[in-house]
Amino acid sequence: MPMIRETIVTTVSAEGKVYIAPLGLIAEPSSEGWIIAPFKPSTTLDNLRANPYAVANFTDDVLVFAVSSPAASLEIATGRRCPQRKFPA
Repeated sequence: MPMIRETIVTTVSAEGKVYIAPLGLIAEPSSEGWIIAPFKPSTTLDNLRANPYAVANFTDDVLVFAVSSPAASLEIATGRRCPQRKFPA
């Protein structure tokens, strides 16, 4: 059974813009490497098609995942906060 390791992946667009995203990398027991399988459509996939290289960072710091989320990226890019979701207790 494959193992999925949650990482922070950095890719670069054709225009040279860096993109950071949380992404699970897949390790097959019979393989020597990792499989990167971003969602379709996604900025990560677009970047990998334009520039087939990525840097994966392994961390167990949950704050890094929170800051690299799409909502955090939107807030950083626009200066506006995303609406907060309220969950039932």
